[in-house]
Amino acid sequence: MPRGRSGRMVVEVEKELKGRLHATLALDGLTVKEWFVEQASDYVKNRSVLSPPPAIHRATPTRGRRKDGEILRKNSGRKGARHGAK
Repeated sequence: MPRGRSGRMVVEVEKELKGRLHATLALDGLTVKEWFVEQASDYVKNRSVLSPPPAIHRATPTRGRRKDGEILRKNSGRKGARHGAK
């Protein structure tokens, strides 16, 4: 699914599920947006507590990075120039 920069999300679901979800949420006095934001916020909060960020799980090359994760700039072609020097 494409990801844009706006806050809008588009999710395709079966018509039957969409209708049932709208009807059920209406009985509870909720909109799909209100329900989704609540569910997504809870999921992200609980997921963050239970496990470290995904970047830690990925095997990422350390070349060109400091221990704190900052990406080092390539030297400007000068011999002996240090990475990250300004």
